[in-house]
Amino acid sequence: MKNRISLRRIIVGSFAMLLIFAIVGCTAPQQATATPTTAVTETPVPALTATATSTPLPLATETLAGPTALPSQITDAQGGLMQLVPAGPFVMGNNAGMPDEKPTHVVNLPAFYMDKFEVTNVLYRACVEAGGCQAPVNTSDGNHPGAYGTYGNPEFDKYPVIWVDWNRAQIYCHWRGARLPTEAEWEKAARGTDERKYPWGNAIASTTFANYGNHLPTYHSGVFGKTITVGSYPSGQSPYGIEDMAGNVWEWVADWYDMYPGGDVSANDAFGQQTYKVLRGGSWQDDPELLRTTFRGGNTPDTAVDFIGFRCALTP
Repeated sequence: MKNRISLRRIIVGSFAMLLIFAIVGCTAPQQATATPTTAVTETPVPALTATATSTPLPLATETLAGPTALPSQITDAQGGLMQLVPAGPFVMGNNAGMPDEKPTHVVNLPAFYMDKFEVTNVLYRACVEAGGCQAPVNTSDGNHPGAYGTYGNPEFDKYPVIWVDWNRAQIYCHWRGARLPTEAEWEKAARGTDERKYPWGNAIASTTFANYGNHLPTYHSGVFGKTITVGSYPSGQSPYGIEDMAGNVWEWVADWYDMYPGGDVSANDAFGQQTYKVLRGGSWQDDPELLRTTFRGGNTPDTAVDFIGFRCALTP
């Protein structure tokens, strides 16, 4: 169980759950200085087959025309597979959501690339072995050994890396020549331009689209789920073909937690204090309400737990 970024916003409609994060002191963001070394190629893993009970919305068909058109997919020097999110405006926020999701506003972004999958143990380990990154805070979950993708065990190479704080995530992305996505970039990559509720559409259907906690029969008796191999839910991909943007692990983004333009500063007493870094997407243990594309979470930059990971972005 974990604590929401807004320390007041613990109950979310009928999907009530207490979210308790391990919050310790805030640390200042650091810059990566290591030089990229040998690339590690990550081949997309075979996806689980599932029969959708709700029809996903179509993938985005935006393209960049002309001689400067960018490829829709690239692999960077360290083996990170990235998808193009084309330039253009989208609607950010949700007037029917929580107070910190309001108001809706149009954001016009340049083109960028986003990791197709959450950063995995094998990709992160390459940075550690090259001397560019620190190992995760915890490399094996002492309470549930192996249950959450133990770092260093080849069996879990394609699981998302966990136990990484915001600074470790940022340093890793810099090592790849990339960066953490902004909050606006993350939301567009997850939501597209049609204001969808989830990356795949507007309805959630059992385990078809994401790895989240509410579908587990034993969830409320205290036996939680676990992380899973990235790319296991292709039906849940975003309009740009980006996977696992809902569930599996929460994802760090670059921004400090603050109100949107025109928002109500009184909606949250944490606004503008540069205390919390934003988290997006929900995790393996969360109810569907927290998986929405506009839902905002977060914690202090030095927080490292077994339900937070990240992915990188790149400006072409």
